Amino acid sequence: MSTSPYLRARQTADIVGWRYGAAVAETATLEPGAQPEELAAWLCALAPTRCVAAVGHEPDLSELAAWLATGSADPVFSFKKGGACLLSFAGPIAAATGELQWVISPRLLRRLGTRPA
Repeated sequence: MSTSPYLRARQTADIVGWRYGAAVAETATLEPGAQPEELAAWLCALAPTRCVAAVGHEPDLSELAAWLATGSADPVFSFKKGGACLLSFAGPIAAATGELQWVISPRLLRRLGTRPA
């Protein structure tokens, strides 16, 4: 689980981490304005990790998802606050190597779990 160090992103990451029993790591590569290549390199450094949730900010996450799936940072969709998508990778994480599996709204995500007390 990786997150921007900004407060709201960290709070969201903590909720998801709690729900799935995942550790949360902050990274500047998810701060607004960071380049997709920086996050891809950071994620590749987590080599043994098979699944990573990235919590960040718009429009950066839409641009990141587009870059990972198509090689262009022109967004093909945008996230509402709290929305998510799943990308899978057959090899190293880089431009145009991700396959979009799904996009989900915050409303549906809320139905999947509850917040910690």
